[in-house]
Amino acid sequence: MAPLLSLRGALVGDNVEDCDRISTILLELYELKQERPSLFQKGLYTIKERAANKHARFQRMLDFQGPETGTMELLQAHKDECMSKPSAFWNYAPLLGPVGLELQARIVMCY
Repeated sequence: MAPLLSLRGALVGDNVEDCDRISTILLELYELKQERPSLFQKGLYTIKERAANKHARFQRMLDFQGPETGTMELLQAHKDECMSKPSAFWNYAPLLGPVGLELQARIVMCY
């Protein structure tokens, strides 16, 4: 299947103007992806806004509500030991903790 358009043929050799043309085309593709995402599901490439991953990571950080209650209780229970001997935090602790302990608290118990 022949390409519908040639980007190279649309370029004029001036970096500023070529950048503007490519930016316009990318914007159109991005908007089309927002309108009809199924068109882009099987494509080999993705089109995202610049720094989209960075913004998503930052948003997840802002949404984080802190450790679960069980994790905080576990840390509080061993606070004195960890404060007096910080390396104690990294010593293995068995996973057989209180029933109903959140997964994150069980992971912390390993260290």
